[in-house]
Amino acid sequence: MSDDDDLRVDMRKLAPAQQEALRMRVMGAINDGMSPAQAVRVFGVSPDSIRNWRRRQEADGTQGLRSGRPGRKPGQRTKLTPAQEQALAQALLDYEPQQLGVGGTLWTAVKVAAVVQDLFGTTFTDRGIRKILRRWGLTFQLPERRASEAAPEPSRSGPITPTRPCASGPGPRANR
Repeated sequence: MSDDDDLRVDMRKLAPAQQEALRMRVMGAINDGMSPAQAVRVFGVSPDSIRNWRRRQEADGTQGLRSGRPGRKPGQRTKLTPAQEQALAQALLDYEPQQLGVGGTLWTAVKVAAVVQDLFGTTFTDRGIRKILRRWGLTFQLPERRASEAAPEPSRSGPITPTRPCASGPGPRANR
């Protein structure tokens, strides 16, 4: 390990405000004439970070260096188009899993993911499917009776039901 490695800053260990302040100081020094190589030595940041910050600054100015919520912004670069999301939501409400070729009478996140894969060729994790359904106001509900005790005519929409917030609190929740 060289002496230069000892001076490196691990940005992951800094709070977002500290990360932002360091980015501003580094880019301010570079804008005032310091070379990126000097900034690496003086501030203990990586050349890759400086290149990334330079691109962000060129694209969005000082705002590009600000700390924001990590990850994509809601609706940005989604895997499904709005039309596909609408078609999927309608299919989940209108059909049972067996009618769409995934078996059974109750919807699960795994079955919804299989339908998405079949219809649109896009894969989702179980968590990703649950997140989409929550955004639409749909939740998985526990059935009132076991499937083996259910009446011969299954319900039209399975256990996924729309939930609407009310003045007294959040929508209905499944028994835990």
